Amino acid sequence: MIVYFDTNVIVDILLKREPFFENSFGALEKVAEKSVSGIISSSAITDIYYIVNKELKDKEKSLASIFNILKILLLTSTTPQDIFTAKTLNMADFEDAVISVIASRT
Repeated sequence: MIVYFDTNVIVDILLKREPFFENSFGALEKVAEKSVSGIISSSAITDIYYIVNKELKDKEKSLASIFNILKILLLTSTTPQDIFTAKTLNMADFEDAVISVIASRT
C-alpha cells in the first residue's frame, strides 16, 4: 500500500498540531516501520518549509525537519498533466483533486 502525505499532515507532525498530531504521526510511523510506503509531492516541500519556518522562525531547524521527513517519504513530482487532469475531476477542493491524480499515477 502507498500512502500519500499532503502538506497539512506533515505540518501537523512537524509542529505537533492538535488534534491531528497523533493520527498523522501514527501514519508516518507505519511508513518508518515499512508497513506501508509513503510518498509526498515535491511541490509540497516548499509549502511545508514556509509554514514550519513561519512558526519556528528557525531556518536550520525547519530545513532539518523537512530533510528528516524525506528520509522516510519518497518524493514524487507534480506534472503539468496532473494539473490538467485534476481540473477535469470537478472535485470541490482542487488541491485534493491534484493529490488524487498524483496518488493514482504513483
